[in-house]
Amino acid sequence: MASIASLVRAEVLKMVFMQFMLIVGAAILMIIFTGMHKGLSFAAGSVSYWLPVSLFMNRTSKYAGASAVSKFLFAFLTGEIIKLSLCGILFVVAVKVFSLSLGYTLAGFIGAIFAFCIASFGVLFHSKARI
Repeated sequence: MASIASLVRAEVLKMVFMQFMLIVGAAILMIIFTGMHKGLSFAAGSVSYWLPVSLFMNRTSKYAGASAVSKFLFAFLTGEIIKLSLCGILFVVAVKVFSLSLGYTLAGFIGAIFAFCIASFGVLFHSKARI
């Protein structure tokens, strides 16, 4: 029988992959319907949210289980601070350094948040593993 940490890790990887596929699909649709510059702005906004969140989820999923509660809390709190900081930095870099459209970059950021929610519920309701 697999350990709870490996079960949680597998579910987290499914969630991160599903979120990535949703934002890639949305970015491709944006490129098709609005043009390359606006579509890439959307993609950059999405990645500025997805990358820190995927790193955060990967880091905190290592500490699943009752024996690692203090490690999980420490990883969660430090990871949340790092995630929020990285999200802000990547968003500003996307808009200022690469001269992307602020509105479409923000739309991509918000779209990635919705993709995270959709992926979370999708994995939760379709999971075969009972944790």
